[in-house]
Amino acid sequence: MIKAQGRVGYIKVSIGVLALCVTGCVVTPKPIDKETINQRVTSDLEQMFKDQEPVRGEISLYEAMARALKYNLAHRLKMLDQVVKNRELDVSRYDLLPQLAASAGYKHRDNVNASSSFSVSRDTESLETSTSQDQELWNAQARIVWNVLDFGVSYLRQKQQANKVLIAEEQRRKVVQNIVQEVRHAYWRVVAAEQVEAKLKRVMREIEYALNTAKRMQHGALQKPLLTLKYRRDLLKTLRNLMKKKEQLSLAKADLSRLMNVPLGSRYQVAQPPLATNTAVAFSAHQLQKLQLAALSYRPELMEMDYKSRIVKKEGKIAKLDLLPGLSFNLGSYYDDNSFLLNQSWAEAGIQVSYDLMKLARIPDINLLHETRDKLVNMQRQALTSAVLSQVELSLRSYLAAKQDLEYSIWATDIEKQRYRQYQAASTSGVGERLELIQSQGDLLLAKLDQYYQYAEVQSEYGMVLNSLGIDPLPKTMISHDLTTLAKTLQHYFEKDLRQHVSQIVNVEPVLASNTLESPDQNTAPQ
Repeated sequence: MIKAQGRVGYIKVSIGVLALCVTGCVVTPKPIDKETINQRVTSDLEQMFKDQEPVRGEISLYEAMARALKYNLAHRLKMLDQVVKNRELDVSRYDLLPQLAASAGYKHRDNVNASSSFSVSRDTESLETSTSQDQELWNAQARIVWNVLDFGVSYLRQKQQANKVLIAEEQRRKVVQNIVQEVRHAYWRVVAAEQVEAKLKRVMREIEYALNTAKRMQHGALQKPLLTLKYRRDLLKTLRNLMKKKEQLSLAKADLSRLMNVPLGSRYQVAQPPLATNTAVAFSAHQLQKLQLAALSYRPELMEMDYKSRIVKKEGKIAKLDLLPGLSFNLGSYYDDNSFLLNQSWAEAGIQVSYDLMKLARIPDINLLHETRDKLVNMQRQALTSAVLSQVELSLRSYLAAKQDLEYSIWATDIEKQRYRQYQAASTSGVGERLELIQSQGDLLLAKLDQYYQYAEVQSEYGMVLNSLGIDPLPKTMISHDLTTLAKTLQHYFEKDLRQHVSQIVNVEPVLASNTLESPDQNTAPQ
């Protein structure tokens, strides 16, 4: 009775201690404090721009590309993701090895582990209470187990992981291609903006002055009201168009800074190269089919789908392998210091076969599942193929349309130049003539802005054609170079190697970019 009461008391104390421990382990939500947030912000801003070469002098197109490829955070993220996938592949190799387990232990009892036997037939105790185990025990063991089925599955999983590494490389390729295209798009808009920046400010001030003058003329009845209103309307329309163009082009510099990961508040100028009407390769409409076929071979997204198809096929093999019986081999060495044992150390080897008979019922459904998955991947690839073909066609059409628009903008600029010269020649001291001259000057600047903008569009659409083809814009082994070397390598690649490569695809000779943005021959201008 006393023992029972003692046992109950012990249980109560144990429950109380356990409840106290559980209460002490309760976790309460703890929001991040302001100091931690400030530290994170400071650390991130420092790490984002760490170890970057400062901007010196004017930035060329190829230096902008080099900076983007070396410092752009999206590219660095993809490169790190690729490293992670390679590390995962390295780790997966250990799954092919057999399991090697070693353990050791100590056990102590506060009383003897004794027992007796009971005779079922005689209904009496057959032996005296006895023990075959010491109260204090030390034991150790080392076992090696190799499961044939697990080895096969691990091997196929490693093959899948290897394909994931290749997928990460294709995704990095796509990021590189997009970055180079975005840099090209933003860079030429910055060039266009800086070409006319100073003149744009001056002309906009003159137009604002002319607007105020026209307003005073209207109030003072110095001109016919209808004529004055027409002046004001035309001047205001020109001013608004100039402001829209200025806004479109000014946003490009912020975009270029983002792509190059330039530190906040950095000031820089871009180089002003001669603006050529020809691109490195003069694409034409009759090359569409060849370009589309090339895109189907080069596009990273389609290569990624090929690797995903491999992974799905390997998954089907894993499922079929899993239907086989499990076969395992084991070999071990054991030690136990129990004094009652005849042999305190021994070795053991064995083989075991196991099989889950319920797997037989799943075979038809598993086969159907993986056939459907294979069809799904094929359908996704075909849908992507259709999208790629459309992208190549759209990019080529946009490129050709942009070239045509550039020609028209050159003609328009030439016409505005002639109008401006006519107004200059006929200008007198009259206020009305002065307003018309300012209006013509604004129209000329607007035409020039549009011309530079259309040139930037041609360069951007040219880059989109290259991007739609999926051709790598840089060699694979140059990311570690300094910016100067990297920029020179990019320039050589774009102007020589890549140009020759694309030219071979479309079977055309590369065109030297020699035609500058001058006014066309008057005989070629539209009538």
